[in-house]
Parts: sequence; C-alpha cells; structure tokens
Amino acid sequence: MKYSDFKDIGLEVVLKVLKKIDDEIRRYRELEDYEGVNTLEKEVLPKYEKLYGAFSTDPGENIKDYNFEAIEKYIYEIMKENDLSEDFINLEILKRKKYRGNSGSEAVENLYKYELAELGKKKSILLQEANEILDKELKLETELSEAIQEDEQMQILTKLPEVRSSYNKLSDKIMKLHDKMVKINEKLEKKWPIEIFGTISKGELLKVYKDVIK
Repeated sequence: MKYSDFKDIGLEVVLKVLKKIDDEIRRYRELEDYEGVNTLEKEVLPKYEKLYGAFSTDPGENIKDYNFEAIEKYIYEIMKENDLSEDFINLEILKRKKYRGNSGSEAVENLYKYELAELGKKKSILLQEANEILDKELKLETELSEAIQEDEQMQILTKLPEVRSSYNKLSDKIMKLHDKMVKINEKLEKKWPIEIFGTISKGELLKVYKDVIK
C-alpha cells in the first residue's frame, strides 16, 4: 500500500484517538483530577498531535525520513490498542467524505469563531471601562497632590481604594476573557479539535454541542 492510499486511514485513526484523549481530559477536569489532565496533556497528547500534523499535510511531506512500513505497523498497533477495527475506520472515512462541507467540523469551527468574536467585543468594552477608571484614578491622584486641606485629602484618599478595587476586578475579567480567547485560537490553529467532529452532520452536532464543545 502506498502512503497516499494509507493517509486517510492513518489520519482517521489518529483523529479517533485524539477524540478519545479529549474526552478523557474533559472527564478528568470534571473530576478535578488535575494530575490526570496534566499527564494526558503533557505526555500523551503531543505524540498524537505530531502524528496528526504528519498525516494532515501533503502525502509524505513530514514522514519522508521514515520507513513507511514502520509507520503502517505503528498505526495498526494504535488501532489494536484502542479497539479500532479496519472496517470501522473505513466507514468513518466514508462518513467524513460524505459530510464534508456540512459536517460537525464546520459547525464547531463556526461556533468557535462566533464565540471568539463575541469575547472580543466584551473584551473591548471592558478595556474601555478600564481606561476610564484609570483616567479617574489619575484625576484623583492629581487632585490629591494639589489638595491643601486635610479633610479634602481624606475625601480623596477614601475614593482611591474603591476606584483601584474596581480596576482590579475589571482586570480579572479581562484576563479571564483573554485566556478563553487564547484557548479557542489554539483549537482553531491546531485544527484537530475541530476535525474530530467531521464524521457527523452539522445537525447531529448542534443537538449536543453544549456537551461536546467546552
């Protein structure tokens, strides 16, 4: 079998394992088993992401220095370890081709892009509010430096902590939004978190997207 013929099989097997790992990571997070999450993300996931990168490029581009027979053997070992039959994989390949353009992958990608845009809008609003608070703080500090009477100084000093507290709360919200945006961008760039949903239709995916897209 030529690599070009085997590429679809290898890619589908890797995507199935990536989906399994993704589900396990989500389950560990729900159980608050952060050690399990860290092990999967740092020790298990990278090797399959590397395989995905090789199989998702032009035929042979990233594996030209490797023995194809060894790669083929390795993929079949992965199939055996994960209880994936060749018939099942071939059926999933057919589904991926059937739903292309109208699959869960397109739905997930659109949802991620929409969420990213909405988070960007919220972040812009919060940044504007933060700038206004900073202006207010600067104004109070200027007034404090110019204040002569002690009671005037005290009035300003009682306002400053509240203003700074408001800024800190906004900063926390902005950072949380930023972290969410970074994670979504990572998924869009890696592509496999989207492609793992390519063997179901958009309609099927949208029915359960709250459970599978987190």
